[in-house]
Parts: sequence; structure tokens; C-alpha cells
Amino acid sequence: MKMRTTVYTHEELAELFDAKTIAIRCIGTFTTSAAGTVPADDKALADFCRHHLGLTDDQIPAAVARIKREELGEKDTTPETGELAEKESYGLVSWRKDEEGRPWLGHWMIKACAKHAWQRLGFSVARKYTKGDLAECTTVAPMGHSAMSTSPERVYLYTIGDEGKATAATTEYARFTGSVGHPTGKVSICNDVEIVAPGSHFGFEMRVPSRVIKEPDLRLMLALMPRIGLGGARSFERGNYRWEYVEITAPVVPKQETKKKKKHKAS
Repeated sequence: MKMRTTVYTHEELAELFDAKTIAIRCIGTFTTSAAGTVPADDKALADFCRHHLGLTDDQIPAAVARIKREELGEKDTTPETGELAEKESYGLVSWRKDEEGRPWLGHWMIKACAKHAWQRLGFSVARKYTKGDLAECTTVAPMGHSAMSTSPERVYLYTIGDEGKATAATTEYARFTGSVGHPTGKVSICNDVEIVAPGSHFGFEMRVPSRVIKEPDLRLMLALMPRIGLGGARSFERGNYRWEYVEITAPVVPKQETKKKKKHKAS
């Protein structure tokens, strides 16, 4: 029996997949400050001490050690006469950054926002097979000014200057406080969170399989995503954004001609 062997490159197979997808290209702008989601490591703690507390380089190591030893985590604040336990929790949360200090969104965060919107619209149940296609077969990649590195998972945040030049978005820290009550006592929560200012931009391309997911439903998904938001502290209405540009490219499926049945005359 004759056999045939064909060798394919990764690019050729990717092109085959892309031909069966709907391409969504978006540029978003945060309308509220957007909060980071990563517990601060030693580098983030040092940046916090330097930029937020205004400490000098020789003061930073001792400050970082004190914060890790005395402030991070939970501590008991129950008064001596208190009947219910009271605790205070403090945390320091930062943005993901590269070696040059440039903040970025993980491509999975955008994908999670899309999945959340799809579920809230009821499409995961109403549209058969779409939940798996969106979760497992959809890809997100940085686009335009957000593609500041070769990493496909980093969607960089940027601002546009007066001369039209794109630069990495700058960050600062804001304090968020709240409390959680339960039968064993109350926990007061206080977090210093790294944020990017409103007006910061991001751009990405999303590719969605076109087998069962259709453009009208994707438009509704895109309409809901900015209201859900990106990043942390979303219960404080952080991370909301607006679309500056949306482009959808979908495969054109030719309509099949239906053959007309011949009517038989009665004899």
C-alpha cells in the first residue's frame, strides 16, 4: 500500500487555525484606576518604599524587613474586654512588571474577562459547545503599542504623550480598606495596592473559533467586558475601561443554494 508523508511547519498549521477563527482587535482605555493583583515580592516592596514612602536606598533594606516582619499578614487586635475576636489584615499588592519596571496585563486576564461576560450573558448554557471553545481554543495576544516585548502573554499598559509617542504606563499606590464579619469575629482589611491611572491604554488581538460562536454574540460579549473590568479591587469599581477601537474579522461563509423541488402535475 502506498503511503504519503507531508511535513508542516508551525506557521502553516497556525495559519490553518486562524482561517477558521473570528479575529477581534481591540484598543481599550481605563476610565478608572486599575489595580494590580500580585502579592508584593521583595522587589515590589523595595519599589513601594522608594517611590511611595520616599526612602533612600540605604534605608530600604531595613524598611522591607520591618514590613515583612511586622505588618504583612494578620494580627490580633482584640481588646482585653472584647467578647469577639478582632483581627487586622494588611497586604501589599502590585502589578506584574518586567525587568524594566513596565506594567503588563496577563493575556489570561483578558480571556477570563471574556469568559465571565459570556457566562453572565447566559451563552455558556444557551449556546452549545461555546463554553469549551471560548475556554480552551481561544487565544489572546498583545497588539500594537502593547507588544513591547516578544512575550505573547504580556499585554503592556501604555500612555500616549503630547507628541504621540507611546511609553509604558506609570504606577502609584493607593490604600483600600474594608472589613469582613463572621461568627468568630471581625477582620479589618487594609491593602496598599499599586494602580495605573485612568487614561492608560492596552491593545490585544483575540481569536475565537467560528464553528459555533458567532459575531452577534461576540458583540454583546465585548459590550459587557468593560463593565466587568480588569485587574484587582473590582469591588471598588477599579479596572473599568472603554473601547477606543474594535475590529471584528469573520470568515465569510458562502450561502448554499437550495434546489427547488419540482412539482408534479396531477394526471
